[in-house]
Amino acid sequence: MRLQIAMAGSIVAGLLLCGTAAAQGGKDRIKTVDNKFFTGTISEESYEKVTYKVGDVQASLSQQRVAEITWGDMPADYHTAELHRKRGEYAEAVERYLKALGSPVGRDFWLKPYTMFFLGTCYTNLGELAKAEEQFAQLTKDYPMARFFPDANIELGRIYLKQSKWDAAAAAFKVIIGKIDPYTGRSVFKDELYYLARLMNTDALVGKKQYDQAVNELSKLISETEAEYSVISLWARQKKARVKVVSGTDFHEGINEYQQIIEKAVGRTKQDVVSSEESRLMQVVCQCYNGLGDAYREHGKGDDRVKHALLHYLRVATVLAAAADGDDLVHALKWAGWCYKQIGNEERAAALESELKSRFPKFAAGS
Repeated sequence: MRLQIAMAGSIVAGLLLCGTAAAQGGKDRIKTVDNKFFTGTISEESYEKVTYKVGDVQASLSQQRVAEITWGDMPADYHTAELHRKRGEYAEAVERYLKALGSPVGRDFWLKPYTMFFLGTCYTNLGELAKAEEQFAQLTKDYPMARFFPDANIELGRIYLKQSKWDAAAAAFKVIIGKIDPYTGRSVFKDELYYLARLMNTDALVGKKQYDQAVNELSKLISETEAEYSVISLWARQKKARVKVVSGTDFHEGINEYQQIIEKAVGRTKQDVVSSEESRLMQVVCQCYNGLGDAYREHGKGDDRVKHALLHYLRVATVLAAAADGDDLVHALKWAGWCYKQIGNEERAAALESELKSRFPKFAAGS
């Protein structure tokens, strides 16, 4: 799953934003989740809080409240890299981020870890997972208190999941899950990151065939997030439906749950939701359709199972292509091509394979 930082390639960049416009007068600007703004000078930032000064008054703000930071001393190369990244021009962004790392900025506590994190996300989107892993691992080693320390651990876990390194993935996620404030009983990280780490850790449990543990954790997540974090709750439901299919518990119940989740997510998009939430809801829809395709392809019965799978993959590859992240679109194109081969349509299979290689050469090579 990726809250796109392919996240846009992954789920995390959608949850946590970094400003790209220059702050007025060289001052830093903090935007809170309730749309308040503070303009001053940030002297320190960690994954727990931001310390800043407005005039002669110094104050701190919990990262739980921070939506976006615009840095007054942002190098031009970093600013340009951000523009490229947000347009999906990842190769160009990488070039500029690498230049930004050499900029003579006094406050390396933000520039280097921010740049390393977004370099990693760009490499992920380009399919260069070894380079992405290097950036994320270096960030977690050199900047253990940095704003993007938890995000980098989640991205490391995501990479390990792709490589079927279940224990390594679980270890990365548990760095986030295990840091609980003894006084409040809550995670020291943002709630969304805490729940996301728990959600993705269930993929490692499924990889190790620990289905009962995965279902129990997903049930807890659904209960804990349904009211305040409805998108994460839907993702948990989607993963629970997948476990039912993969484990052989109940194929038809899993199929029905996928369809119910799609209806709920689409219904939510028709309500008054912000664009970032709408994007994440549509990612849930794409993953459910891919899940339906996988269910019929791997566990379906009868002569029509391949045709049923193909219809669901094509929904992601065509109608929902603009909403799908890189991983979901690659998955849909790859397996739609496989389905066409199974039913004897070599022409369409070749066309999809050509599209996959053209749009996602690194992903296609690794498939």
